[in-house]
Amino acid sequence: MTATIDHVVTLTSVRNEMEAGIILAALEEQGIRATMTGVFTAEFRAEVPGRVYINVLENDFDCAEQILDRMTHEQEQFDWSNAAIDQTSELPAASGIGSLKVWRRIARALIAICFVSLAVGLATSVLHAAINSILDLFR
Repeated sequence: MTATIDHVVTLTSVRNEMEAGIILAALEEQGIRATMTGVFTAEFRAEVPGRVYINVLENDFDCAEQILDRMTHEQEQFDWSNAAIDQTSELPAASGIGSLKVWRRIARALIAICFVSLAVGLATSVLHAAINSILDLFR
């Protein structure tokens, strides 16, 4: 019995999780397994923009690329001037502790706390090393 190793390759990268989700759904609809990576860095609004990467099995790459090209072509050909947009009705905003918006804010706050803790720990280490160096001069 021989084991096969599936190699994963990057198909493309997009700006956010929503774009990635649309591509993933289209690929999975055609029977191609795909994953996305980089969601947390892309959604974290910092000075450095992040990307979400769509990954597929190497064996599925050519087919996935054709599906992606077809999606891109269809999007470019769509005439948005004729799109019917109902501006009178709005979806009710999700609220409360169960809403995705609340959980994203909590996650961003926790990430910020982690970065602050990391910065304080680093500054403390540097300060400690500097004080020890100065004390060594007087010993």
